[in-house]
Amino acid sequence: LAISSLLLLTDYIIKITYIDYPFKNNHPYKGMLISAENYQEMQEICNYIKENNANGINVKILSHRSMWYLIQLHQFNGEMDLPFYGNLGKDGEDGLIENIQKLENTKILILKEGEKRFQESKKVENYIRQSYEKVEEISSFDVYYIK
Repeated sequence: LAISSLLLLTDYIIKITYIDYPFKNNHPYKGMLISAENYQEMQEICNYIKENNANGINVKILSHRSMWYLIQLHQFNGEMDLPFYGNLGKDGEDGLIENIQKLENTKILILKEGEKRFQESKKVENYIRQSYEKVEEISSFDVYYIK
């Protein structure tokens, strides 16, 4: 067990030290091993958020993946960042829907149909799909716009 642990630790250190590694020492994800595909998606979504913010449009991501992007951008969207049932507070799904109804000039990203979900609220997702216009797709997300 000790030898296996030592070998795994050595392999990990070699990967993050000597191989072309996407995250530098000052990056929030330093030490995280990530596939090239996931890294590309992270860059694409982060650039999308930056561009929209520069044009005065807020972007919210209702997904367990939101942390991949928002930690890098130093942004926080409260309960919308990780909309699991246990994170929605006493008002639950209805409270989150009320908060979404108050938004203006905002794009909301939700996972496309068929993408793997964890505990995201289906009720909130259905509300967004039925109430707002889908304006585009980016990576694994459908984008809905709230005017």
